[in-house]
Amino acid sequence: MLDEAFALEQFFEALHPRIVEEAGLSPGFAEFTEAEAEAGVIRSYENFLINDLFQTEDYARAVLRGGRPSNEVDRLVAVRAERQEILRQDTPPLVVGLLDSSTLRRPFGGREVMRAQLEHLLTLADLPHVHLHLIPEDAALSPGGAFTLLGSADGADSAYAESAGGSGRLVNDAACVTELDRLLDLIRSKALNAEDSQVAVLKALEEL
Repeated sequence: MLDEAFALEQFFEALHPRIVEEAGLSPGFAEFTEAEAEAGVIRSYENFLINDLFQTEDYARAVLRGGRPSNEVDRLVAVRAERQEILRQDTPPLVVGLLDSSTLRRPFGGREVMRAQLEHLLTLADLPHVHLHLIPEDAALSPGGAFTLLGSADGADSAYAESAGGSGRLVNDAACVTELDRLLDLIRSKALNAEDSQVAVLKALEEL
């Protein structure tokens, strides 16, 4: 059964909207990355993939491949790696990642890639500025697609919302940002605590 799941990798790749958008580094995504680099607090919800900032190079490469030429994949992976540098700054932002538990079992890249990815998650979760929380399967939530809130300890200033077809955009409207902030709080209330989230990652590792 697990082997059959791995065979679905290309199907999964075709579904995720961010893959489409990053292929051209659209103005909306470029604007988001600039704001992300300046944010003091980054909070996100992911329902399909591991958070971009938490991805290993091999996992990102598997996600972004999708039949593209190798030089294009290299470029996209480099963009993602550059974004991840904020985690290693002397004064890094607080990064809160809410991940649907299904992201741990969606088999991009094969067993070894997923194993390394899950081990990387555990390493990141030990960092004081990284908070990882998993949404259990029985949470009974349907919040829609992935989104990210950017801001400071005082609150969110902007949000990046993804939609079908890769038409993500940076949102600065206060009412929209507030609504997404409330939604993220609701999702967070259903998430596992940090310790239980790490236990869930370990369990997923054991099942590979």
